[in-house]
Amino acid sequence: RMLQGLSVGGQLVSSLVYTCENNPPDQMGFYGSLVGSGANFGTLLGSVVAFLLRKNLDPLQLRVWGWRLPFISGILVTSCGVYLKYYCDDEAFNRLHPEGTTCPNPIKATFKKGNRVELLAASLIPMLWAGGFYISFVWMATFMGELLQPPVPDAFFVNSLSLLISVCLFFPVAGSLADTFGKRNIMLIGAIGL
Repeated sequence: RMLQGLSVGGQLVSSLVYTCENNPPDQMGFYGSLVGSGANFGTLLGSVVAFLLRKNLDPLQLRVWGWRLPFISGILVTSCGVYLKYYCDDEAFNRLHPEGTTCPNPIKATFKKGNRVELLAASLIPMLWAGGFYISFVWMATFMGELLQPPVPDAFFVNSLSLLISVCLFFPVAGSLADTFGKRNIMLIGAIGL
């Protein structure tokens, strides 16, 4: 599970950078939001699968073999990643680093003295989002279904619907607003709201 998390985290950022660099800079908010929306559709799919498994399997079946089904089905998603890795060209990278040129050491460039504010922002902003996201859409389903008395009927379905409306469908709207009114302004409104 830890390796899955690390690979997802690495691929998400890579796909975000790839998408933003290969689209018009004045629409970076919108195109970047599509990556976030797509990633959250994956979380939504997981939530729907959890709902269906809980609805169709008894607790013993779920504990013995049912929990393995989502992990096994994750293998199917791998084909998309393999396709993207081997069949999509990174035009932006090739423009910046033509064949035959060497790339600077990215770790050394990242930790240069002039990048400290950006590094701090790049750490704190995802922490705010991740904390709010996991409380709202990962822990909340368990809380509503197992810890709250009386439990919320079909808590995973309620959680899935909330995720669909508030994140998956709204991300592109927020991305477009960021392109129109400025990324910093929209991020500030979101952070205060969260």
